[in-house]
Amino acid sequence: MATLARNKAVVDFQFAQFKGFMAWLAWMLLHLILILSLRNKPIIFTNWAWSYVTKDAALD
Repeated sequence: MATLARNKAVVDFQFAQFKGFMAWLAWMLLHLILILSLRNKPIIFTNWAWSYVTKDAALD
């Protein structure tokens, strides 16, 4: 899995390979799932959503 830019990523699982927006969503979801602290998950998700909506350069 690798993210390239906003809405652009590649995923190469043993059972599936895909790219583009769906791969980008898979990358975001997997990283959110792997965050250990339940308290931090909503905060990080909110930060990511706000950065995406405002087109913050941190996601590019």
